[in-house]
Amino acid sequence: MPSDKKTTPERPRRTGPGINQRPARPAAKPGLSENARSSAPLSQPPGKGPAHREPVRPARSSWKTIWENVGWGLVIGLPVILVILAIMWRATNGFTATPNSAPLPTPIPTVTAGAYVAPPAAGTNKDRLLYLQSPNLQTPMQLYTANLDGSNPFQVTNSVQNKAAPAWSPDGKQIVFTADNAGIQLVNFDGSGLHTVAYNGYSPVWSPDGKQIAFLKNLPAPDGQGPDGIGIIRVLFVTNVNARPGEERQLASDALGHNWSPDGKQIAFFSLRNAVMFTVDVATAKATQISLSQKLGGWYPTFSPDGNSLVFYGNPNPSVMVSALDLSVAANSSPDTSLTPTAAATTAAATTAAATTAAATSAGTTPGATPSVSATVAGTTTPGTPGATTAGATVVPTATAVPSAPSQHSLYMVNRDGSNLKKLQDLEPIGGGGKFRFNYYIATSVDVVSVLSSRPSFKAAPVFSPDGKSVSALYVDQGDKIGLAVVRLDGSPATLLVEGQNNLPAGIRLNPSFTADGSRLLYTYTPPTPAPTAATPTPGPSSTLANQQLKEGRYFDLGAKTEKSLFTTKADTTFVSFGGVNK
Repeated sequence: MPSDKKTTPERPRRTGPGINQRPARPAAKPGLSENARSSAPLSQPPGKGPAHREPVRPARSSWKTIWENVGWGLVIGLPVILVILAIMWRATNGFTATPNSAPLPTPIPTVTAGAYVAPPAAGTNKDRLLYLQSPNLQTPMQLYTANLDGSNPFQVTNSVQNKAAPAWSPDGKQIVFTADNAGIQLVNFDGSGLHTVAYNGYSPVWSPDGKQIAFLKNLPAPDGQGPDGIGIIRVLFVTNVNARPGEERQLASDALGHNWSPDGKQIAFFSLRNAVMFTVDVATAKATQISLSQKLGGWYPTFSPDGNSLVFYGNPNPSVMVSALDLSVAANSSPDTSLTPTAAATTAAATTAAATTAAATSAGTTPGATPSVSATVAGTTTPGTPGATTAGATVVPTATAVPSAPSQHSLYMVNRDGSNLKKLQDLEPIGGGGKFRFNYYIATSVDVVSVLSSRPSFKAAPVFSPDGKSVSALYVDQGDKIGLAVVRLDGSPATLLVEGQNNLPAGIRLNPSFTADGSRLLYTYTPPTPAPTAATPTPGPSSTLANQQLKEGRYFDLGAKTEKSLFTTKADTTFVSFGGVNK
C-alpha cells in the first residue's frame, strides 16, 4: 500500500569548501540522448510550482580556434606562395609560351667564389670603370666594374656565354651587353636582374635618355649574297629597355656603326654595301642619305655632343673601302697578328679587282662616273635619286670603279645636312702603303664581327671627349703600327698613341673611352708578343683564338703624356670604358 507521506527532494551534498558547486544532474531517462535531455521540457510534480533547472552551458565554439590557425597559416604561407608565383612568372615570361626555337634567357649570375667584393652603391657621381675580363683565352668573358684606378673590382656576371660590347646606361645603374647565343642582355650594376631584351642581336647602344637601345641583327640576305658576299644583311633595330624579346622595331637594313643623336630622335649609320652614310628617324623609320662632296665614302658617323655635326672615317675611293673588306675571312681571323701586311695587301688587291669588274659590269659605270642610287628595303632594290628619303629604307648608291689613286683614310667633320665638309686628320700613311690595315681593323671590330667565339675586343667608331673639343679615332702609323689618335677640333696637333710616339712601347691600342673630365683616355692594349700564360689552342671551325693574345686595360694621361696600366693581373681584359655609378 502506497504511503501518502510527502517527501522532500534531497539537497545536493557539499563535498568541499566551495559554496557554488552545481547540484548533481538527474539520471538520464533510458533512450533519451544528451541533446534531447537538454531540449526536453521539464516535468513538475503535481501541485508544485514551475520546476527549476540549472542551465546547461554550451560547448566553447571552435570557430575562434579555426580562425587562429588559418591566420597563422596565411602569415607564414602567403609570402612563400608569392615567391613561388613570382618565380613562375619570371620563368614563363609572364605565363606566356616561349617559342622552342628561341634561346632561353640566361639565369641570374652568381659571383665566383673568392672574387667577391661588395658591389658599389648607386649614387650621383659616375666614377666606375666597366670592362670585360677572363683569366685566359679559353674562358668566357665576364663583366666587371672597378674604381678609376682599377681597385675594388666587382664581378657583375658569371654565366657561360662570351660577352662583348658592354655599355653603362646614362644613369650608371644598368649595363647592356651582347651575350653569345642569347642576344642583347641587361643587368643591374650590382649583378641582379639579368635578363634578355632581344634575341640574336649585337652591338647595343643606349639612347641618351636611357629608355631605348639600338642594336643590329644578322638576317638572311634575300639575294643569298648580301653586301659582303657572306649571305647576310645587317639590320638596325630599336627596342624599349623594359621590352621583351620580339617587341623590337626594324629601322633600316645594311646598317653598321649606329650612333644616337644627342636629342635621341635620330640614329646615324653607314651602309657596308657602298660606305654611304645615313640618318634614320627613330619614330618614323625614315632614312635620309648624308650627301658628301668630293665623292667621299664614309664609315662610322658619330654625332658631336651638341648634335650639330658628325665626324667619320672618310675615303675618296669608297669602292676601295668596301672591296678591301673580305668579311668572310675577317670573321674567322684575329685582328692582332693573323694577317700580315703582305697577306692583307694580296687579299685586298684580289677583292678590289673582282669588285671593280663586277661594279663596272653591273652598273655600267666608268672610272670617275657619278654613282647611281638604289633604295634597299628588306633586301629589295628599287630606283632612287641621290639624297632621297625613304620610310623604313636605306638609300644606297652603287659602287664606282676603283680610281688609280692610292687608298687613304682620314677623319672628317660635316654638318648634319652634309654641308661644311672638312678634313681633321689623316689616319694612315699617305697612299696607305698598299697594306689596307685600316680597312682590316674596321672589318674585325665588334660592330662587324658578330660571332662572339672570335672574342672581338674593340669598337672602331670615333669617340668624342665630354667637352666636345677632341675626338679619338683609329690610327695607323708608318710601319703598320696600330693605335689611336686624339684629334683636337681647334686644329692644334693631334696626340698620337702609337708605338714610337709619346715614348709609347710596342703594342696595339684600340677601343678608346674618355674619362668624365677628359683628362685621360682609356683603351685596350695588346702586347706585341703573347704573354707566357697564354696557351695557343687548336682552332676549330668557328674558333679564332689562334694567334690571339692576352690584353690589358691602360690609360694615357693627356696632360702628363704618360701611359699607365689599370690592371696588373695576368688576364684577358678588354672593352674598358668609363661612366658607372659611384661606390
